[in-house]
Amino acid sequence: MTAELREWVDAPAQVDPPYPGGTEAIQILTVHQAKGLEFPVVVLWDGKGQWDTRVQLEPWRMERDGPGWILNLEGLSSEEPPGLGLRDTERRYLDAERRRVVYVAATRARDLLVVPRAGQVKPGKLVCGDLLEGCEPALTHELPPYRGDAPPPWATIAPADAVATADGAAVEHDVMARWAAAGAEAARPRFKPASVSGEAHALQAVAPGDLEETPTAKPRAGRFGPLFGTVVHAAIGLVLRDEGLSVEEAVRRAAGHAGLDEHLDDADADVGRAVETLRAEGLARRPGSDLQLEYPVAGRGESGLLLTGYVDLVSATDDRLDVLDFKTDAPPESTVGEVYPAYAWQAATYGRLLSAAGVAPGRPSRCGLLFTADGGIRWL
Repeated sequence: MTAELREWVDAPAQVDPPYPGGTEAIQILTVHQAKGLEFPVVVLWDGKGQWDTRVQLEPWRMERDGPGWILNLEGLSSEEPPGLGLRDTERRYLDAERRRVVYVAATRARDLLVVPRAGQVKPGKLVCGDLLEGCEPALTHELPPYRGDAPPPWATIAPADAVATADGAAVEHDVMARWAAAGAEAARPRFKPASVSGEAHALQAVAPGDLEETPTAKPRAGRFGPLFGTVVHAAIGLVLRDEGLSVEEAVRRAAGHAGLDEHLDDADADVGRAVETLRAEGLARRPGSDLQLEYPVAGRGESGLLLTGYVDLVSATDDRLDVLDFKTDAPPESTVGEVYPAYAWQAATYGRLLSAAGVAPGRPSRCGLLFTADGGIRWL
């Protein structure tokens, strides 16, 4: 359906031209076209229009409800059953229809109805003559007739200065350009889903680390590959959820689930350093209303995107909001923004989305990256 609508925008179907919107516009149209419309001023065109309608009978015609017929050929006419009177019936139908059309024409005027008077005519013959017959004088204003040898005053009024018109080609070019701009704006995505990490790497032109934004199967970059990073992240969560679980046991569970069978000692060390750092910062506690792991966030991004992602750890206390992302990459030797600009943008964006969503309003926030290789947090 979207593709079909796009075709209509690019190549619209031919429709009736729009009615002119200018105050000086004059429309010439049939009474049937004017049905349902109204205008400030309506001028009836034909001052000699008659009430009588000419019945155009085909060589063969049946009565409307089917009980009889008439035959009309040159020099020959017949009807069945005799006395059917189909010709007179058709005339009555057409006369009634003509009166309805005249009524429509006369009632299209909102302020002024102009009716031409074609001389002195007998009542019952000309439509305009009968419309003027018996008019209320207080509601009628009659102008003197037009004569070529002595034009009346109303025919000698100088027309207003002609309005300069622009080149039609230039107007068409301008209209098409505006339509193209409007079409491009209409086609711009509104809230197209995109991951925070994916946009971070796209903006910073850095090789992607977090390829997918899902809470259960999120490949993690790290010193020993994405599987190692996934195990470290999962093990940190297991330790925080169960205080009685050792780091080694948490790593073995996570590794068994992910299928990692190497660098387990390195994973033990990374998880141990991370947990100790979180304890020192007051962030090592069971997840609940004040601390969440893999916390989902979403909000408006640039270029019409709906950014979505999962924050590794969000802590909301009475005096502060902390946003942390865990990284198993090699720790940066200088500022994190210089070495890992995508990671820095990602963590800062998480903070902005949480703030825009009204999480912990009125409290200062910190956004940082916890590098498990040395246990240090780089606050942004």
